[in-house]
Amino acid sequence: MNDSQYLESAVGFARRALTDVSGSDHSIAEWMIRQALSREPQGRDIPILLSAYHNQLAEFEADPVAATQFLAAGVFADQSSADPSRLASWSVVASLLLNSDEIVNKN
Repeated sequence: MNDSQYLESAVGFARRALTDVSGSDHSIAEWMIRQALSREPQGRDIPILLSAYHNQLAEFEADPVAATQFLAAGVFADQSSADPSRLASWSVVASLLLNSDEIVNKN
């Protein structure tokens, strides 16, 4: 599910999270879970997403060109003013959510 359409959706979702949510990374992760899964965060949801975010952020900060290339995937390249490493990292988290069993499978 790394097709350009999925990546574009993930980038759009992350961009919206960064635009609509002011506050901590924890608040962004909570918002993303509510929006994507239509439920409140449970158990280890937040720690798992924050761990993925921080790991990815470290990689994109070490290689900013990779973040820019990631955001350029698809037809609608990102034109936002968000920090590319931060936006790309939240986009990876968005992709994890959008590809989760809760979204992909009906039951």
